[in-house]
Amino acid sequence: MRAVGTGRSTVVFLVLLEAFWLGVFAVLFGFLAGWGVIQYFAGAGISFGDFDFSGIMFDQPIYPDFRWGSQWIYPLFTIVFTTLAGVYPGLHAGGLNPARAIRKSL
Repeated sequence: MRAVGTGRSTVVFLVLLEAFWLGVFAVLFGFLAGWGVIQYFAGAGISFGDFDFSGIMFDQPIYPDFRWGSQWIYPLFTIVFTTLAGVYPGLHAGGLNPARAIRKSL
């Protein structure tokens, strides 16, 4: 992109924007998949059979419950950290010399 005249800050911004949207779509996909699994096991329950752990018997199935109030912090962290993970690649891509990058073999 730098070879066609895009500025350094624009390249950095585009890489950060890509990382942000990657985090958003990961959160949406994970939320939908997790919600589906919870809905299934909320009716069927998770059975451990006659499992014994430290003298406690898990003979009754566990029924998960979905609560909206506790579901906002982890998606927020995921989006923030995914965007922060794009800072170094963005700065690296923005600082590349286009002629050297084109000549360099993979």
